[in-house]
Amino acid sequence: MTEPQPGRHAASATLGAARARMAVPAGQPARFPRHRRPLSPELRQQIGAQFQAGEYCTTCGGIHAGLGMLACPRIAAAELDADGKLRYVVFWQPGEYDTSEVYFASDAEPDGDPA
Repeated sequence: MTEPQPGRHAASATLGAARARMAVPAGQPARFPRHRRPLSPELRQQIGAQFQAGEYCTTCGGIHAGLGMLACPRIAAAELDADGKLRYVVFWQPGEYDTSEVYFASDAEPDGDPA
């Protein structure tokens, strides 16, 4: 029997659970469908200003707490090496992660039909 690699055995159970959750059969509806929520004009303006300034998550394209990549709700699993550098990332598919606390550019658009 080979010895486990240092630092790898601790995350194995978590990574395995995340991979199992990602195995959703094709044709099933999204677990977290995107719903547009009502926002105040002030919040809409603030969201629009943040997007104009480029202050959004480049991983999911939204604004959420902790704009760093590892704080993104789209990240299903990530592994760092011993130096703290990213080795690999597993992403949730659209509709498979919770976006209830994420604001997207479309949230800053006025309500109603754009046509």
